Amino acid sequence: MFDNEISAWVRRRSTWLIGLAYLTAYVALDWASYVQPFGPFGVTPWNPYTGLSFVLILLCGPRYIPLLFVAPFLADLVVRHLPAPLPAGLLLWLVVGAGYSAATLALSKGKYDFQIRLPRLYDIWILLLVATSSTVFVACLYAAILASADLIAWRDFFVAALRLWIGDLIGIAVVTPFALLVATGRRLKLTWETLAQFIAMCAALWAVFHGPAMPQLYRFYLLFLPIIWIALRSGLPGACTGLVITQLALMFVIEFLLPGSVDTTTYQEMMLVLTLTGLAAGGVVMEREQAEYRLRLQQEAHARLTRLGSINELSAAVAHEINQPLSAAATYTRLLAEELGERDFPIADARESAEKANTQVQRAAAVVRRLRDLIQTGRIEQSTVEMSELLNAALEVVKPELQRAGVSIVSQVEGDLPRVTVDVLQIEQVLINLVRNAYEAIEGAGYSSGTISVMARRSTKGEPEIVIGDTGPGFDSEQIANPFTPFHTTKRGGLGMGLSLCRSIVEAHGGRIWLANGPQGAEVHFTLQDRNSPPP
Repeated sequence: MFDNEISAWVRRRSTWLIGLAYLTAYVALDWASYVQPFGPFGVTPWNPYTGLSFVLILLCGPRYIPLLFVAPFLADLVVRHLPAPLPAGLLLWLVVGAGYSAATLALSKGKYDFQIRLPRLYDIWILLLVATSSTVFVACLYAAILASADLIAWRDFFVAALRLWIGDLIGIAVVTPFALLVATGRRLKLTWETLAQFIAMCAALWAVFHGPAMPQLYRFYLLFLPIIWIALRSGLPGACTGLVITQLALMFVIEFLLPGSVDTTTYQEMMLVLTLTGLAAGGVVMEREQAEYRLRLQQEAHARLTRLGSINELSAAVAHEINQPLSAAATYTRLLAEELGERDFPIADARESAEKANTQVQRAAAVVRRLRDLIQTGRIEQSTVEMSELLNAALEVVKPELQRAGVSIVSQVEGDLPRVTVDVLQIEQVLINLVRNAYEAIEGAGYSSGTISVMARRSTKGEPEIVIGDTGPGFDSEQIANPFTPFHTTKRGGLGMGLSLCRSIVEAHGGRIWLANGPQGAEVHFTLQDRNSPPP
């Protein structure tokens, strides 16, 4: 699943420019990570360029897949000067390109419901599962080709395959989540605490390689402490940032400060365990924060419903409050009409009657505004979200009652929709109100079953638009002509403020809302502003 903002950014850039940047970065990363190779081949304990290949296809799309075959050839040419004969080299490049093309296609085509923003722990595990499968495939075939061409001995097959597998897998596990989070705007916020965490990572690295005289691998577990600390405090962005820093520092120490004195592959095995631990901890923290946020939304929604109290008492109070100023305004208007009908009407009296009528109308309007403020969700707290996130969150609230009533609901989100900047709570409440209206229309018509559809798409003007449709009786012409009249309702016991309140929220977000009859029943349309549009 492609992030819409990233997709739009990619479309504005030239394909050849992105391809050239990728190939340059791939060769540069291969050169920088060419540490303790197995022979003259690209079999090393850390291959960050493999993670870069995943990032390219997930962000920019499958059209760049041919570059996954070209990049290994260029790296062998520039960094290692083509160490294998041409037939064996062609097979090696084909294996690398085909293996990781299949893996990235499986993720980007939506087969596993993978989201590149990594909003769920599920997305992390799917990425790691696909990466593990593809790296095992590539590593085993790569080592088998080298052995079959007598470039390595068959007895070294397992060692070469293990080193390449660890190198590719840890390259994906460390680089890909970090790059995806940075590209989609989820970065670690720098604070004094993050500085302390960085110092703790440096201290742990010093303790591993220069601490008391005991096996260094035993002390490697000290690196878990700062990674878990930053994961618990900063979630997945913090964990990924910490893992990248730790991996870079680890390779720097091994290559430049302790050259040839340690087994890099063994340390990379430990680093792989650290990476899995950090990603899992960050993902769990992220899901906990989302659960707390959803709970807060539900609590605020419940509080708003509680504020309404008894509908009958509220409607009676509103009718009493509005009846007085409207009756007075009618009296003053009648007096004004009588005075204007006189041949020599008193201008001062007519002006006084008009002013008094206007005062009473303003008083009635103030009563309506106070009621709207009572029911509305409060001040706007805007955040930028995906259209699919808005729909999913709102539909999760109403699905149980729809299922109990035998009403099915279908949602659809068109591709390439921009993200929107809204008060999530308010727009979700609009969706909940409109879906419940559709359900009540189906139920009120006496239908034993029905279907509600919710679609997010682009309007004819290019705006993000949401359409809620149902298989109920539809709207009559009066409802379509005057849909937002306060206190007008077709539902027994209804207050008549639902659509009017929805319009207030939508218009406060710079959108518009209207009613229509669709092919099967009623439809309510409303638009929102693209996050890149100017504020209303």
